Amino acid sequence: MIRLWLVVVIALGMACAAPAIAPIATPSPAATTVPATPTPGSRFPLTVVGDDGRRLVLQQPPRRMISLSPGHTEILFDIGVGERVVGIDDYADYPPAVQRLPRMGYANPDLERIVALDADLVIVVTRQRRAVPELERLGIPSLFLAEPESLEGLLERILLLGEITGRRGSAETVVADMRQRIEDIAARLHGVQGPTVFYELSPQLHTVGPKTFLGDMLVRLQLQNIAAGTTSPFPQLSQEQVISSNPDVIVLGDIGSGESAATVAARSGWQDVSAVRNGRIILVTDIDILHRPGPRVVEGMEQLARAVYPHRFPAP
Repeated sequence: MIRLWLVVVIALGMACAAPAIAPIATPSPAATTVPATPTPGSRFPLTVVGDDGRRLVLQQPPRRMISLSPGHTEILFDIGVGERVVGIDDYADYPPAVQRLPRMGYANPDLERIVALDADLVIVVTRQRRAVPELERLGIPSLFLAEPESLEGLLERILLLGEITGRRGSAETVVADMRQRIEDIAARLHGVQGPTVFYELSPQLHTVGPKTFLGDMLVRLQLQNIAAGTTSPFPQLSQEQVISSNPDVIVLGDIGSGESAATVAARSGWQDVSAVRNGRIILVTDIDILHRPGPRVVEGMEQLARAVYPHRFPAP
């Protein structure tokens, strides 16, 4: 059995359930307002088109933002505009500075709390898309950004948020570092034909489809995803599909649901699956680093590469 030990406790990944977080008192609007000085060369007014086709015109970089996804929150802090984030979703927990911020909910954001924070931009994701018309009716600028379908899409997302906030230069620095680390992984795996893999997201056998940043990560790691032929972002496979695919490696991204190498081996018919028979079950002990579309994804990619290819990626 291979263990993939990452660095932060398990919280939220994708749309998985997580422990409730106690609400934090809302600060006065003036308490977190800071100047939004754009990077030299930034152009405002700026027109941005969301992933729902709606156009948003920003006269200046937003000074008070609400981020309703942990990944976007991490990006905003990483490019140096964390001081402008005045509200977050229920699951954001990184960096530690977010713990002081008020929570707006997640799938059903609290519109009353959002209005009270006097935000000049609310960034929403797929689970909150239905809130966009109501935010618009309330006169609150919002931008819908769907989950990126590839690692390149994630890098473009970081650059977009840098452009929106007037911090394009900072975003470019973050992206350049991530891109270099991704290229370093690719160089070490040049010419490698990796094993077949089943990436388990839930005990119900939801997995990673090809049009997701996680699916793209598997491709870049030279892993042959047994769900490569599916069309859904996170398809659900049957027991028979997994067993007949006979994956060489199983990655468990659902140990927070009680899954382990032992529970997988105990499943009917799984004893002869190559990954079970050869002890190649990787336990993801921090789903946040791998599952959140943010700057730390490359760290998770490095950890996964080390777990699958220990001879090519020796532990530091």
